[in-house]
Amino acid sequence: MNRNLFSRVCDDLEQNYDFFQQRCDGRGKIGFSGLQKCTFAIRQLAYSTSNDSFDEYLQMSDRMERECIYKFCKGVIRLYAKKYLRKPNSHDVQQIYTFHEEVHGFPGMLGSLDCTHWEWNNCPTAWRVDGIYPQQATFVKSFTTRQTEDDRRLYFQNRQEGARKDVERVFSVLKQKWHIIQHPARAWKPSRIRNTLYACVILHNMIIEANSRAICEFYEEGDPNLVEHVEISDEEKQANRRMLRNEDTHANLKADLIEHLWIIISDWSQQVTQESEAGEEESYSEPPEDAKIFVGNLPYDVDSEKLAQIFSSAGVVEISEVIYNRDTEQSRGFGFVTMSTVEEAEKAVETFNGYDLSGRLLTVNKAAPRGSQPEKRVVGSYFKVYVGNLAWQVDSGRLEQAFSEHGKVIDARVIYDRETGRSRGFGFVTMASETEMNDAIAALDGQSLDGRAIRVNVAEERPKRSFF
Repeated sequence: MNRNLFSRVCDDLEQNYDFFQQRCDGRGKIGFSGLQKCTFAIRQLAYSTSNDSFDEYLQMSDRMERECIYKFCKGVIRLYAKKYLRKPNSHDVQQIYTFHEEVHGFPGMLGSLDCTHWEWNNCPTAWRVDGIYPQQATFVKSFTTRQTEDDRRLYFQNRQEGARKDVERVFSVLKQKWHIIQHPARAWKPSRIRNTLYACVILHNMIIEANSRAICEFYEEGDPNLVEHVEISDEEKQANRRMLRNEDTHANLKADLIEHLWIIISDWSQQVTQESEAGEEESYSEPPEDAKIFVGNLPYDVDSEKLAQIFSSAGVVEISEVIYNRDTEQSRGFGFVTMSTVEEAEKAVETFNGYDLSGRLLTVNKAAPRGSQPEKRVVGSYFKVYVGNLAWQVDSGRLEQAFSEHGKVIDARVIYDRETGRSRGFGFVTMASETEMNDAIAALDGQSLDGRAIRVNVAEERPKRSFF
């Protein structure tokens, strides 16, 4: 707590409560000042030492010290609870949503109740919210490892884990700032224990505001952004309650959130794909084999996204992947980066080999090519068309179904990213004759397929090349 905030609290208490005003006793001796009483209360809340530890410093009796804590906590609650212990309104909630998404990239989360059991020596198990809370719309529960078999759920789990907060971790912040919470309650009454905890929360929020880290604004005369309160009937209240407790609603909201996150990353991938397609005249080409490099001795907190950001200074990063242990799901300390050209890969090796990243010197060199080649589908001498701007849920079967209405389809395949398994937003269809190919192009170019206008044209031939 900085000096200005401490002085503000002392002045407010002294102006509003006689106890904190300096007075003379019956013998005419000047008593303790409000500054002395507030100093003891703050130090006791922060350090929770024995009452007689401040005898020489403040020359207070044990009875006066106990009364200082009680009066201080009660005064802080009466003066500041309206602002710093208020319930968030709808406008506050929206601001917290926005802030949380900007920081963690996870939308629609106020916080997280992940751990309601303190891990200690005799009971080392921490119970998760997923095991004790029902499937209600207000709780977004995570997936277990067995449930994360598809890419959407895996991506959702990774983003959610980065945004989750344990209840014990949040409470530990208070206990580190105010040690009186961490120590035994001694012989206090429940009301005094409650007031002490409330006072610590209020002071914590005041410190956050003083450090310019507050998210929501407070209006003494009411928030002008709020709409007028609307009364609803008992039937509507019961309907809302049933909706919040409905397991189907919970499942649907969770599925919508997973799809929302997937669309966000898909839109980003689509933008990258469209930019690469425009530069190559909508012809599909893999990065050259020599553009793949090995990156070793990585810090264990570096993920694929951060690895791509680091190497982006050397050129365009096509693929970035950090290798994880399948059992522990922790980084193995190395990964691979594929640049768009061999020249960029050589520049990356020259720039980052021996580069100091968080105290570790990176080992960067060309990745050894794989000995085996993936099996390729042979379609013969037919007529192939390129299909771009595909919706991300369109698979090869859906693509074949759309083109089969305009002729015989020999082969239809959507191109997927080999590292992530996600669709790259385009594919190829091979028709049986030139007439059927031209009919398909004329009929489908610019038409909507699953919500997106696709681009269809003749696929350009290119020389065979090796893949990895």
